[in-house]
Amino acid sequence: MTITDDDQTQNICERENALSSDGIVCDLSNKGITSLSSDDFDGLSNLQDLNLASNSLSSLPEDIFDGLSNLEWLDLGENDLSSLPEDVFDGLSNLEDLWLNQNNLSSLPEDIFDGLSNLQCLYLYYSNISSLPEDIFNGLSNLECLHLGGNKVNDPTEDSLDNLPENIFNGLSNLQWLHLGENDLSSLPKDVFNGLSSLEELWLGGNILSRLPADVFDGLSNLQTLSLAYNYLIYLPKDVFDGLSSLENLSLHNNQLIFLSEDMFDELSNLENLSLVNNILTCLPASLSRSVDIDVVLQNCKPLPPRPDDQNICERMNALYFNDTICDLSSEGITSLSSGDFDNLSDLETLYLSDNELSSLPEDIFDGLPNLEELYLDNNELSSLSEDIFDGFSNLQTRLLANNNLSNLPRDVFNGLSNLQTLDLANNNLSSLPEDIFDGLSNLEN
Repeated sequence: MTITDDDQTQNICERENALSSDGIVCDLSNKGITSLSSDDFDGLSNLQDLNLASNSLSSLPEDIFDGLSNLEWLDLGENDLSSLPEDVFDGLSNLEDLWLNQNNLSSLPEDIFDGLSNLQCLYLYYSNISSLPEDIFNGLSNLECLHLGGNKVNDPTEDSLDNLPENIFNGLSNLQWLHLGENDLSSLPKDVFNGLSSLEELWLGGNILSRLPADVFDGLSNLQTLSLAYNYLIYLPKDVFDGLSSLENLSLHNNQLIFLSEDMFDELSNLENLSLVNNILTCLPASLSRSVDIDVVLQNCKPLPPRPDDQNICERMNALYFNDTICDLSSEGITSLSSGDFDNLSDLETLYLSDNELSSLPEDIFDGLPNLEELYLDNNELSSLSEDIFDGFSNLQTRLLANNNLSNLPRDVFNGLSNLQTLDLANNNLSSLPEDIFDGLSNLEN
């Protein structure tokens, strides 16, 4: 209902008999309020807690909270707010808790939280937010908890919060709890968590992450709980958890993990709980401590046969898995490769060369890999590719070349890749492409 001033009282808290006897708390939740007037909170300068949750508010007057300089707790959750005036929270310098969850906010003004220097907890979950300005949290140096979960629009044809600005959390050095679950995040910027040295809990479950940057968690030495469950992770960089010495709980269940590097968990000295169920793992690293409570179902664990004398780089680096069908050379600091480095690997199906320092590749480097289905060359320094480098890759389905220095591509570089389904060329220096470069890629989906 719309509140009208039919009696002699001056503000809505008194009219609704919602004000505590000391004038500190006003509870207007579940009152069916559809609109507010600029003077509805006049004469309430001592108010500390204001609850407007579970009403039907679709908008707010810009000056609605003027004069509430002592307000510490404000709940606007579970309304129908579609937008907020840029200055609506001006003057609330003592505010510690702000609830904006479960509204219809698709975006927020860049300066909406300016001046809230004492804010400790901000709740924005399930509010249909599809984009966030990079500087929106600037100045919230006392923020300890931030809930951004569930911010994807209902219509799958529309945009969702699928990517985060790289510097969005800069300056939040006191943040202890960060929830980013259920946001359709498809990737994470390499440095997105830089500076979050106080972070203890990080929730990234329920997104569509398929890969992680090798050092995305660097500096999170106080992290105790990390959830990556319900994503599409098929591979984890071997050192992705390095430095997480305080980690106690790690959730990796409901992904598509095939294998785990032998020393992946070596630095997790405080790990107590590890959830790996609903993956397609066959074996666990032998180095995992028996003191860790592991929740996992293994499909088919068989020891790998002894290796012959080392002949190729995968053997030299002890990087072969699953009967020589997977070679993981990611994050090994490799600066160059020689012809013959992949000899005698005719059964290889997946090759990871991500996160190295490769600037060029020999033209025949991949000769002899007829069964290769997935090739990861992202996050290197490749500046060019020879025209015939992928010849013979008729089975190749996935190829990642993102985050290199490619400025041009030969016209026929993708010839013969008739089964290719996924090709990622993002974040290169490509200014133009030959008009028919993708001809013949009839199965390309992404």
